[in-house]
Parts: sequence; C-alpha cells; structure tokens
Amino acid sequence: MGPKYCKYQILERSWRYQNIRHIKILKKKLIYKSKTCGNVPVTISVNRYAKNKGLSVELYKYPYKNDDSYFGSITVNLPGGAPKHCAYVDTNKMSGVLPFLKEYRLAAPLPIVAESGFCTYPLFVFNIEKLREYAPEDVATYESYMHNDGSGV
Repeated sequence: MGPKYCKYQILERSWRYQNIRHIKILKKKLIYKSKTCGNVPVTISVNRYAKNKGLSVELYKYPYKNDDSYFGSITVNLPGGAPKHCAYVDTNKMSGVLPFLKEYRLAAPLPIVAESGFCTYPLFVFNIEKLREYAPEDVATYESYMHNDGSGV
C-alpha cells in the first residue's frame, strides 16, 4: 500500500498547485521602477469599475502572497468615465507610471486631460493585446463584460 493521505490533504495540495500554476502561467511578472521603492516585481490586474464601468488597471506585488500584495492602481475612476479601452492614469500617486506604461507598451497617451480636485489626469488608450499578454483571464472577463452590456461610455 502507498502512503495514506486524508482527502483534505489531497484537496489542499491540488488547490495550492492550481494557485501556483495560475500565477506562474497566467500572470506574467513585470518590473515597476519606482523612485521610492526601487525595482518592484509586479503583476497586472485588469477589471472594470463598478461605477461608470470603465477600465481599471491595478498592480500587485509578485508573487501574490496576501492582502499586503496590493501595490497600486494605475487608473482612476472619474465622473463621466472614459471611452472603451481608455482610462485616466494616476500620475500623482504612482511615481514611475509613465515610463512603465511606455516600456511595456501597455498604453499610449491621448491629448485629453481631466481634473479632479487639485489633480490633473491624462487619458490613455490601453493596448488590450499587451494587457492580454500579461493578464489573459482578466482581459477575457473585462471583454465579456464590455460585450454583454455594451458599456464603454
């Protein structure tokens, strides 16, 4: 007879394998160069905002370990929203976001800015194919939302 395993141990190992496999295969690592934190390995999360249904792009530290892994949000949700595949970029709180977007060819600036409070946010059009390369499941979910309800202001 082989080793005896409780069915919960087998499920635990299976779940752990699937999570590790998900991170290694589906979420590619990028390097975010921050003035305050140095070079930080991150992954991209793509979603949509509940209000305005606009594109939301966030960064998480790699590898994802717990709730402390949140690194920051590249985009902001402003009243009025943004066109499909576009979002306003938070250049105020995310030092190094513009070189990051350019280096990985994730987005290109448009000649439009919006103001909220004392901050100005430039509008960017995001390269969905590049986002899909780094977060395929997230982009598929985002696109299914966009297709189903036709949002994208």
